Amino acid sequence: MLALDLDVTDEASVRAAVAATVDRFGGLDVLVNNAGVMLNGPVASADTADWRRMVETNLLGSMYAVHAALPHLLERRGTVVQVSSTSGRTATATAGAYAATKFGVNAFAEALRQEVTAQGVRVVLVEPGFVAVNELLIRPTDQTQ
Repeated sequence: MLALDLDVTDEASVRAAVAATVDRFGGLDVLVNNAGVMLNGPVASADTADWRRMVETNLLGSMYAVHAALPHLLERRGTVVQVSSTSGRTATATAGAYAATKFGVNAFAEALRQEVTAQGVRVVLVEPGFVAVNELLIRPTDQTQ
């Protein structure tokens, strides 16, 4: 097992996590991009900082991870799993910015699939609907070794 502190919005952090994973396990077979935030509200009264956070987390974070992991996945003929949302196909009122990030994830996954399938890398897109979740925060002092 390997637990890493990672900020998907920080490209260097993503690269370091991929490198540490490859160092620990000798390669990389699967990348699951599951980080995401949903900060909804009407466009007229939106806090655009929320938009930036969603774009950086949901879309750019996913892209950074693929970019860092892809050489290793190509080497092992691995799999990329992109977790998107049904909002990546159908936008709804108050979820426009979130939907935009998920449409982006879908488009990126499709383009990636077209680029790497012939090289043996599978790209899987998962689009769940709304899921009830409880936020879990783990602080370094809470982790067991």
